[in-house]
Amino acid sequence: MFESIRREEVDRMIESISCTSQSDVNLSALLLSLSNDITCRAALGRRFYGGGDVFLQRMLKESQDVFAGLFFADYLPALGWLDVLTGMRGKLEKNFRELDEFYQKVIKEHMDERRSHGEGEDTMDALLRIQKEATHLTMEHIKGILMVYFS
Repeated sequence: MFESIRREEVDRMIESISCTSQSDVNLSALLLSLSNDITCRAALGRRFYGGGDVFLQRMLKESQDVFAGLFFADYLPALGWLDVLTGMRGKLEKNFRELDEFYQKVIKEHMDERRSHGEGEDTMDALLRIQKEATHLTMEHIKGILMVYFS
């Protein structure tokens, strides 16, 4: 379903490599950007990551850091208070708040009837369509699905 998106993004990455005058190319960064661009276009209908959205780039990086971080409560729930002292709990809550606000903004954009559907239906459009058909799918469910997409 998203083959054309993958092709376009890979072609864009190859073109950026061939146009660079540098002898060294950071393939890790390019592949991360490629992966995030494909995910954003498939899920949300447009490029956020490589398109210069610094806020989303920072949020996704922070999410990766938080997910990989050490939480004492994961191993010994009685020591969960240490997560507050180390600041990990605060980072986690801040990151989830920011992601929630971002997802809410994207949902609002997709619900706007005047929005153009340039590349056809994306995952967000499909989820909103399903929500209209099935009342048991809430906005929180949709945000949870997006969280899985990006994690």
